[in-house]
Amino acid sequence: MPSEPELITREGPADRMRERSRQAGGSGRIGQDRPASTEQAARAEAMVRQHLERLAPIAGWVKVDAAGGAAFYVNGALGAMSAGAPDAPVEVLLSLHPDDLVSIIRGDLEPRRAVFFGQMRVGGSMALAMRFCDALAANIQVLGDVRAGNLPQPTTDHDQAKSDLEQFGYCLVAGALSAAEVSDLRERLVEQAAAEAQAGIGSLDGGAAKANQRVWNLINKGRVFEALLLNPVIEDFVTHVLGEHALLSSMSANIAGPGGEPEILHYDQMSIPPQPGDTPLGLNVAFFLDEVFEENGGTRLMPGSHRRGVAPQDPYSSDGTIAAAGPAGTAMIMNSLFWHGTGANRTKARRHVILADFKRYWVRPQENHVLSLRPEVAARLPDRVLTMLGFRCTGALGGVERPVEGEMVSRPANPMGEMRPRQGGGHEV
Repeated sequence: MPSEPELITREGPADRMRERSRQAGGSGRIGQDRPASTEQAARAEAMVRQHLERLAPIAGWVKVDAAGGAAFYVNGALGAMSAGAPDAPVEVLLSLHPDDLVSIIRGDLEPRRAVFFGQMRVGGSMALAMRFCDALAANIQVLGDVRAGNLPQPTTDHDQAKSDLEQFGYCLVAGALSAAEVSDLRERLVEQAAAEAQAGIGSLDGGAAKANQRVWNLINKGRVFEALLLNPVIEDFVTHVLGEHALLSSMSANIAGPGGEPEILHYDQMSIPPQPGDTPLGLNVAFFLDEVFEENGGTRLMPGSHRRGVAPQDPYSSDGTIAAAGPAGTAMIMNSLFWHGTGANRTKARRHVILADFKRYWVRPQENHVLSLRPEVAARLPDRVLTMLGFRCTGALGGVERPVEGEMVSRPANPMGEMRPRQGGGHEV
């Protein structure tokens, strides 16, 4: 019998989530690790059979291993589906929970998101796997055209930058930080990153070499980061796209070190399935603390990919992307539907970027600032920044014991508990 492909094993968010779950005493199970019943597997297989005609453009045998049932084989071009292995080579292996396969067919789960978060593992050709899933969902993806003229360049004209953001999904704002701000931010970041690594708590990624480092929750780690949230570029662009009272989803640093591997291409709205149409729910503002260019890991960008129907065929490949570039002090702003990923640093120096990721006020943030913010930091922050961190009741959301629009909130010293009326007046607590 012809050999079958092995599952691709590459480091990604799913692997880090598994490890953190185990470290916290959890099971480490995510995605396709969930148990499934034979009924769930049979339902998924029946849906693939029902939509087999959608797979007519897909040549080659694909093995689908949905937990809870026997694997089955599909060749769309032949209109064939079989429980037994074919005589011809199998080009792709898909391993996923049957309910996730149903969600992909219905268009509720973007297949690249499923790979990103470990809901689906792939063996063989990743590009063919994505074409198979896209066709099954009747969601034909095409690569963005990076040859288009007039791609965004760093500009001090905010109107031009907003036009670039609308057209291409990203823009570059020149001079967003002064030389002094760049110096102060970089000095504090380098010091913090070194201390976390020395203490054995550094967040390292970038492949087997662990060459890249993330520094999370910067709001707690220096007054220079607090001040950065009041940068005029944030106020202008975030309000323009997301409206008033947007939340800071996270503020972190991405330090690309020499020898790091490219990051899987993704978009920052991936954690919200199903996608609510073409509306961006977030905006990521990346401040360059070094000159950024292709050789030092400039972010891989897919111009125009914030629009429906544009996505990478293989999210592990940089095909169809360009590298972000700009001098230190530049702010790169990305729509949350825009495909991107850290590039490979082939220089001898580390590259430092700060990411301030914002979401609309009703979207759950990545960092739970209400719990993680240090009290002494909270005590000195202005209301504008506290609003970004979720300490304002907005749209009847985020209130404490009752929603009062516009109220700045904090944890009560003695939250109200159970009460019962007392005979003769008063009350019992």
